[in-house]
Amino acid sequence: MKFGAWTYQSSASMDMLEFARVAEQCGFDYVGQGEHSHRPITAAERHLRVPDELHPHATMFDQWVLLGAWAAVTTTVKLGAAITLIMERDPLWLAKAIATLDVLSGGRVSVGIGAGHIYEPYLKEMRNHGTAPSQRWALVRERTLAVREILANDEPAYHGTHVDFDPIWAFPKPIQKPRPPFWLGSSGYPREHTMLRPTAASEPDIEARSQRVWEATLGRLLEYCDGWMPPGGEPNLGAKIGELQQRAREAGKPRYEVSVFGAGAGGQALDAATVESFQAAGVDRIIFTPPAAPADVTIPRLQQVGELARRYA
Repeated sequence: MKFGAWTYQSSASMDMLEFARVAEQCGFDYVGQGEHSHRPITAAERHLRVPDELHPHATMFDQWVLLGAWAAVTTTVKLGAAITLIMERDPLWLAKAIATLDVLSGGRVSVGIGAGHIYEPYLKEMRNHGTAPSQRWALVRERTLAVREILANDEPAYHGTHVDFDPIWAFPKPIQKPRPPFWLGSSGYPREHTMLRPTAASEPDIEARSQRVWEATLGRLLEYCDGWMPPGGEPNLGAKIGELQQRAREAGKPRYEVSVFGAGAGGQALDAATVESFQAAGVDRIIFTPPAAPADVTIPRLQQVGELARRYA
């Protein structure tokens, strides 16, 4: 079992360069950074004190700038976009950022992609970027395929509905060949049911809807991704991983790496029993998420989980 580390930035967070250095020293093989460019102001949050009381999505560092800084202060850990909101990003510039970071880090980049949350204020965030929420997955697909093409080929071209360009030169190319791995950061379950309507799990159509969502997730994984990053509480995780690996074999594709995201978030326990349950389900990496807190709180948590990392290496 491998272990990764991920945390938010806020006025209470430890220094983020030190976070990456300590995680590497503790035995983590991965440090990840999410992204939100901003948080639309809502009436419900208008009274909050700026910036100390804001939601962490309003105070996150730029993803690729921070990953580049981490490349300079670490030597072995993978540097993960976890996730990049690719439906809000220009694919040509994103490909340039990925390739540059892979070269500067000596080939340590992994690219997590996703389509964001499907409730407010995140729908407004998408619209602020010119992204229609109803088209987010179509944009994720085409932009991911286009970025993969740019990274892997000397004269890439892509012709789609949302992305269209004739052959181009775009260098540098990444060290990893044919390109860094792309992980889909997405649940295979209709999470909006549990987030927005807690009683919806008992609705008659939840099972059928869950199967449709999983089939869509599985199709995305098999078409344009190399790994899966589900949430730690993903229902029926072991069965889904088994089906994914079987479908990959049938398609002649390599085994998919699976990294569960958000373990330890909200003060949840991350102990040997939890590790072994993920291990039995076929998980390859646990991405530990301590709360945004000062160094004297966060470092002991990293050290504690680092002991697990060494035990299960």
